[in-house]
Amino acid sequence: MNNELLEKLDIVINDFNDSKEIKEFLQYKEKVLNDKDLLNKISKLKELDNNSKEYKELKEELFKNNDYKEYKHLENELYFLSLEIGNKLSSLSR
Repeated sequence: MNNELLEKLDIVINDFNDSKEIKEFLQYKEKVLNDKDLLNKISKLKELDNNSKEYKELKEELFKNNDYKEYKHLENELYFLSLEIGNKLSSLSR
């Protein structure tokens, strides 16, 4: 990649890191990480069979927690945004 493209990429990364979504995501992540009860439920969820009744009930319970729900929502948005950015960068380097 040439220097101009790298400079523009740095600008995009800085803008991404300064975005409202990233800041909100980090706030919700902090809330989730500081909630011991929530972390215990998340840990338990990972141990359960995805098709079990207990798994489904626990997942529903987790999503009743607004902090967790917003965290997962923003996590998904940022994931798809990063995929889109990756795809655009791939097309530039071909």
